[in-house]
Amino acid sequence: MAEAEERETGSLEESTDESEEEESEEEPKLKYERLSNGVTEILQKDAASCMTVHDKFLALGTHYGKVYLLDVQGNITQKFDVSCVKINQISLDESGEHMGVCSEDGKVQVFGLYSGEEFHETFDCPIKIIAVHPHFLRSSCKQFVTGGKKLLLFERSWMSRWKSSVLHEGEGNIRSVKWRGHLIAWANNMGVKIFDVTSKQRITNVPRDDVSLRPDMYPCSLCWKDSVTLIVGWGTSVKICSVKERHAGEMRDLPSRYVEIGKRKSSRCGSAVTNLTSIREEVVHENSTSHACPARNTAITPGPVGSLVRAAAVSPGSCSGLLPGVPLPTAPSWTWAPLQSEHTSDGVTTFRPCPGAQGGVSQFETEFYISGLAPLWDQLVVLSYVKEVSEKTESEYCARPRLDIIQPLSETCEEISSDALTVRGFQENECRDYHLEHSEGESLFYIVSPRDVVVAKERDQDDHIDWLLEKKKYEEALMAAEISQKNIKRHKILDIGLAYINHLVEKGEYDAAARKCQKILGKNAALWEYEVYKFKEIGQLKAISPYLPRGDPVLKPLIYEMTLHEFLESDYEGFATLIREWPGDLYNNSVIVQAVRGHLKKDSQNRTLLKTLAELYTYDKNYSSALEIYLTLRHKDAFQLIHKHNLFSSIKDKIVLLMDFDSEKAVDMLLDNEDKISIKKVVEELEDRPELQHVYLHKLFRRDHRKGQRYHEKQISLYAEYDRPNLLPFLRDSIHCPLEKALEICQQRNFVEETVYLLSRMGNSRSALKMITQELQDVDKAIEFAKEQDDGELWEDLILYSIDKPPFITGLLNNIGTHVDPILLIHRIKEGMEIPNLRDSLVKILQDYNLQILLREGCKKILVADSLSLLKKMHRTQMKGVLVDEENICESCLSPVLPSDAAKPFSVVVFHCRHMFHKECLPVPSMSSPAQFCNICSAKHRGPGSAILEMKK
Repeated sequence: MAEAEERETGSLEESTDESEEEESEEEPKLKYERLSNGVTEILQKDAASCMTVHDKFLALGTHYGKVYLLDVQGNITQKFDVSCVKINQISLDESGEHMGVCSEDGKVQVFGLYSGEEFHETFDCPIKIIAVHPHFLRSSCKQFVTGGKKLLLFERSWMSRWKSSVLHEGEGNIRSVKWRGHLIAWANNMGVKIFDVTSKQRITNVPRDDVSLRPDMYPCSLCWKDSVTLIVGWGTSVKICSVKERHAGEMRDLPSRYVEIGKRKSSRCGSAVTNLTSIREEVVHENSTSHACPARNTAITPGPVGSLVRAAAVSPGSCSGLLPGVPLPTAPSWTWAPLQSEHTSDGVTTFRPCPGAQGGVSQFETEFYISGLAPLWDQLVVLSYVKEVSEKTESEYCARPRLDIIQPLSETCEEISSDALTVRGFQENECRDYHLEHSEGESLFYIVSPRDVVVAKERDQDDHIDWLLEKKKYEEALMAAEISQKNIKRHKILDIGLAYINHLVEKGEYDAAARKCQKILGKNAALWEYEVYKFKEIGQLKAISPYLPRGDPVLKPLIYEMTLHEFLESDYEGFATLIREWPGDLYNNSVIVQAVRGHLKKDSQNRTLLKTLAELYTYDKNYSSALEIYLTLRHKDAFQLIHKHNLFSSIKDKIVLLMDFDSEKAVDMLLDNEDKISIKKVVEELEDRPELQHVYLHKLFRRDHRKGQRYHEKQISLYAEYDRPNLLPFLRDSIHCPLEKALEICQQRNFVEETVYLLSRMGNSRSALKMITQELQDVDKAIEFAKEQDDGELWEDLILYSIDKPPFITGLLNNIGTHVDPILLIHRIKEGMEIPNLRDSLVKILQDYNLQILLREGCKKILVADSLSLLKKMHRTQMKGVLVDEENICESCLSPVLPSDAAKPFSVVVFHCRHMFHKECLPVPSMSSPAQFCNICSAKHRGPGSAILEMKK
C-alpha cells in the first residue's frame, strides 16, 4: 500500500508540474498542512468518512466503523469500535464531554467521554445524521436528533427515560443536520428546513434548486455563521438565510420567527451584477390551512453590470510544501436568481426560482459543486468539488478541490482568495467524499477526504513575512516585522534586514545596501565589521564609508584605516572629506600620516593632500607642522589655528609668511597680541620687507599714536615711499616725528603740501605762503593758509604778491572780506588793470559787508533783549521776601537774629546771599564805601553781597 501511495504521489507531482502556470503575485490568505502522525497510520489501512472538530480535540470516523479521538497534531488519544461499517456522522456538544455517533448499519450511540452516561439504539435503516444539543451537558438540554428516512428528536424525561418524536418525514433520506442554540437545520431530498426547539415550530422550507443532481452524490452543506444566520450550499448554489423575530402585530397564527434570505450582488470575471433586495419568507403555522397567509415579495429591480473581481491561483509554496497549489483551469463565475414563495400543503412557505426572472436576487451560483461551508469572521470559506474536461480525450475527470474565501460586501461579493488543493486520491473522489469542518476558536479549517486530512490556517505575520521574503520584497518584509515586532515568533528583524542587505548587494545596489546598514545593524559592532569586510571583498568600501558609525558604537581602528586607505589610493577629495568628518580618535593617526607622506613623495604639490596632512597634524597636536603647511598653502585656517592653540611663539619667525598671506588679518592678530609678540620683534622681522613694515606701523599708529613713537622717524620715509596720501595726516597727528627730518624728506621728494605744512608748523609761514603762491599757483589754498594763520603780515605779503596778478586779485576780492578790509586791496589795484569778474567780486564784497552789518545789528538786539530780560528777572528776585525766624542766627555774633523778647526793638540786615546780621554787628559805612557788604562772602572772595532787606522794630 505504501508503494502504491508513493507511485500516486510521484504521478501527482508530475501532473502538478505540467499544469503549473506563472505563479501569482497575490499573497495567499491561508496556509495548508497535512494532518499527520496517527492520521497517516489510520488512513493507510482505512478511509475517513466523517469528522467533527472541537477546540480541544478532533473526532475522526472511518469506513470500517472506527471513531478516533485525536489531538490537534493528529496523534491518537482514544479509539472506539462503534460498528463494522461506515460511520456516517459524529457530533460533539460545546463542552466536548459528550459525543453522538451514527453508522450505516443503523446504530446510534450517545455517550459521555468522561462519564458513564450512555445511550444505544439500533434502527432498521441506515442513520445518516446525528446532532446532540450544543449544551447537552446541562440536565435540561438532554436532547439529540437522528436522521435516516425521518428526523427524530430524542429527549430525556425527568425520570431519565428517553422519548422520541418525529420532526419530519416523507421527503427522502435526511443527509445533513446542524444544531445551533435553539434552532435545528436539516436537509433532505427536497430542501432545507429549520426547526425551533423552544417553540416546537418549523419556521421555514428552502427547496432544492437543481433537482437534476442526485442528493446522495451531491449532498447539501449547512453552516451556522452565528445563532441566527444559516448558510446553505447545495450543488452550485449558495444561500444566506437570516432568522428574525416577527413583530407582535404580525403574529396571528404564525410562528414567532421567520427567515429572510438576503441577496447580494457579486461579479467574478465579468459576470453580470444585479441590485440588492431581500425576500422575506412568510410562513404559517403547520396546523393552519394552506391558504391562510400569502407570502409578500419586495420589488426587484435590475442593477448595473459589475466590475472584474480577482480570481487568483495559489502559489506553489502556499501549501507548506505538502500541498502545492495549481493554477485554476477556468475562472468560475457567480450568477444570481430571484425566488418566489409558494405554500405547501402542510402550511409551510417554500421558495422556488421565479421562471424567466431577470431582476432581484436571493442566491449566487458557482461553476463548481459545493462540498462544505464555514465562516471566517465576516467572510465565507467554500470547499468546492471540481470536474474538468480533458482537452485531449474530451472526457470529464476529477480535478483538485478548491478552497475559496468570499467577502460579502454591501453591493457585491468579492473573491478574496482561491486555492486548488492537492489531496491524496482526489482523482477518485466524489463530491460527497469531501467535508469541511472548522474550529471557531482558532480559525482552523479541516478538509476531509477518504485518503487525506488537510488543515488550513489563517496566515499570521510570520507567514506574511515568509511570502514577502520569497517574493524578494525585503523592504515590505522589514516594515511588516517592525510593525508586528511583538507578534512575530519565527522571524527576527535583524535577520530580515541582513537578508535585505545581501539582496541589495547581489543586485549591485551598493549605495542602497550601505544606507540600510545604518538602520539595520544599529549598534552591533561585530555585524558592522562583518559587513565592512564583505564590502571590501567586492571593492565597495567607498559605498559604505558615509554610513560607518562614528560614536556609538565605535569599530576597530583597522576598519576606519582600511577605508581611508581605499580612498587614498583612488580618491584624494573623498579621503580629505572623511578626514574632516571623522573624529581623529577613530583611527591610528600616525599610520594615516605616514601613508599621506608616502603619496606626497609622488605628488609633493598636491594641495588636497597637503591640507589633509595639516588636519592630521592638528589631530595629532603637531600644530607647528600644521601651521607651516597652512601658511605655505595660504590657507585661511592658519589664523584660526594660531588663535585656538595659542601658537604665537611658533610664528615669531613666520611673520613675513603671515603678512604675505593676508596682511590685514596678520596685522590685526599681531596688534591684538602685543603681549605675546612685541612691536619691536615684528618691526625687526619686517626689516627686509619695508612695505609690510609700513602696513604694520601704519595700523599701529592709527590704533595708538604713542605706542610706536620710536618708529615715527622711520615712518616718515615709509609713508613717503608707500603711502603718500597718509603722510600729511601722519605729520599732523604725530608729535614725536622730527620736523627737520620730515622737511628734508619732503623737500627732496618735492612734496609741496607736506613742505608747506612743515614750514608753517616750524614758524616759517612766509616761506610756506611763498611755496603755495609760487610752486602751486593756487590762490584759494594761499587764502586758506592765510586764514588758518590769521596773521596780518601774512595777508600783507599775499596782497603784495597778488597785486599784479588779476586771477589772484579776483580770488582775494571774493574771500578777503571777512578777514581784511577790502579797501586796502582795492586802493592798491593799478588803474587800467583788467580783472576778471571784477563787478561780481565787488558785489560780493558789498553783500558780505551788508551781511556783517545785519549780523552785528541782530546780535546787538539779541544782547539788549537778553540783558533787559535778565535785569527784570533779577529785580523780581530781589523784591521777594526772605523768611526770618528764631532759628536764624547772626553770622557775626552767632546769636539769634530775633530777640527772645518780642517787645524789645531790633534791627536785622539780610543779604541776597541769605546771610543775616544784626545791624550793629556790621561795620559802619564810610564816605568812600557807603554801601554795606556781606562780610563772609567778601572774605571768601565770592563777591560782596548787597543788602536786600533791613528789618527794624
